[in-house]
Amino acid sequence: MPIIHIDNLEDLRINLYTNLKEKTLQSLQGGLFIGEGNLITQRLLNSDFKTHSLLVAQRRLDKIAPLVPDHIPLYVVPNDLIHQIVGYKFHAGILSIGHQKQTPPISEFINNLLKDDSEKPLTLLICPQIRNADNLGTMIRNAAAFGIDALITGQGSTDLYSRRSIRVSMGTIFSIPVFQSSDINQTLATLKDQHQFTNAATILEHPNAQSLKTISRPQNPDRLAILLGSEDLGLSQENLSHCNQFLTIPMHHGTDSLNIATAGAIFLYHLT
Repeated sequence: MPIIHIDNLEDLRINLYTNLKEKTLQSLQGGLFIGEGNLITQRLLNSDFKTHSLLVAQRRLDKIAPLVPDHIPLYVVPNDLIHQIVGYKFHAGILSIGHQKQTPPISEFINNLLKDDSEKPLTLLICPQIRNADNLGTMIRNAAAFGIDALITGQGSTDLYSRRSIRVSMGTIFSIPVFQSSDINQTLATLKDQHQFTNAATILEHPNAQSLKTISRPQNPDRLAILLGSEDLGLSQENLSHCNQFLTIPMHHGTDSLNIATAGAIFLYHLT
């Protein structure tokens, strides 16, 4: 790989990496994103995502250089300079930039998941409006851990490729297909009507809600989409109108809700 030594923050070759404190909650312009740390960078390099470049502290060069393909630029900066770039002192000294994937139409996305097996069972996690990057990153990690085939977010959710959500996901976002819907209710309708998914809403209260105590896998075990609502308001009425199953977690001692990432982990474990 081309190793390029940098000793000045004004060097335009690393302008994508500077001022990272302002880039915590949003991905970079031009369909790029920031990865932080050794593990996330290695997972990016080992994935089918395209890697734009790496920036490392001098002390980490020997560790990371053997892992970087020849065509990827590797920028090296003095150890003390990396803290100014990242925004805080305690840092692993390895940064990377990757390219987001293009989002195809939802039917094409589903067909890509099926590949050559049209009868393959699929389980999706759908988050119409997860606004907290920590929660979304945790949901990505949960989805990967429990074998979810793909994650779908709605236009009300925070950026899948934000610096924070990627960091909290521990880079598992690179191992699970993701779909960012611009019209989540249309996406839900397509999944139910054209692809025969059971859209299962997770909910606190509903006349037809089933307790996890009483079920194992919902109506159609081969095509299941699990919906998790926003942290404060849950799923919208329009979201619910596209669902044909309603699931709830029984709780005790007057507790009326769980953190969305905690609830999501319980639902995913139980249903997978």
